[in-house]
Amino acid sequence: MKTFKHLFAALMLLCSVAVNAYNFEVDGIYYNITNSTDKTVSVTYKNNDYYYNPGAYSGAIVIPETVTYNGVTYNVTSIEYHAFYNCPELTSITIPNSVTSIGEYAFEYCNLDYIYVEGNNPATINSNSFYNISRTAVIVPDAAVNNYRTAAVWSDFAARIVSNAKCNVNIQQRQTHRVCLKLLDLMMLSMSLT
Repeated sequence: MKTFKHLFAALMLLCSVAVNAYNFEVDGIYYNITNSTDKTVSVTYKNNDYYYNPGAYSGAIVIPETVTYNGVTYNVTSIEYHAFYNCPELTSITIPNSVTSIGEYAFEYCNLDYIYVEGNNPATINSNSFYNISRTAVIVPDAAVNNYRTAAVWSDFAARIVSNAKCNVNIQQRQTHRVCLKLLDLMMLSMSLT
């Protein structure tokens, strides 16, 4: 009987622990450890099911190249499948040079003004990574515009890829979004006329 009580108590304790889709959270961004030996992490969604992720992220999110948790520094190397799914209040995302892959539907049902990518080499993406995003400017380093416009899958967004030099990007200033969106509108209009 005593063993049964201990098992029952252990079971109740396990049932009371919240289930999360992430290993840890730092500064409002949720991460999964992808390789503890290499110390790499991916950005993920908050809840145990991406479908129940509404509003987990909002505003301007800047993903860092590295993140420290429990005294261990990890490199941020990927954005997972559905990581930002259904976050309509997410206005912009900055993706660091360290991110080498972006999962399917990572930004589905977001209302992004722009995606700022810091890397000169395009991350590996799927045709659905930016699914259901229209009019979102993809801002890349000036020297890398051609790399992105000709890279697999990124080339599908060629008309929306803009140089950071032309946008004079400062992620702290909302005015930058508007200037970039106007530039993007003009670029898309000129492409439709040719």
